[in-house]
Amino acid sequence: MTEKKYCYHCRSFHLPSEVTRMKTASGERWRCLKSLSLGKTSRAQRDAFGKSVSELNRASNLRQAGKPLPRPVLELFGYAPSRIEGLA
Repeated sequence: MTEKKYCYHCRSFHLPSEVTRMKTASGERWRCLKSLSLGKTSRAQRDAFGKSVSELNRASNLRQAGKPLPRPVLELFGYAPSRIEGLA
């Protein structure tokens, strides 16, 4: 079994043929070739990708905000009346 190397950039393990050693301020670390090639794209492409991801996140948050909280959560924070009567 081949030993995989940990990429500090994408935080996952890769085969040794897919990574290269990079010199950082804290020493040498492994970084995958894919992350290096993606870093060489133009600023406009990276900005466009970031804006599309931000828009997806906003849409997801709006969908999630429309859903009501479960009853136990509402009761916990005192927003829903409890129908439990005390012991007699």
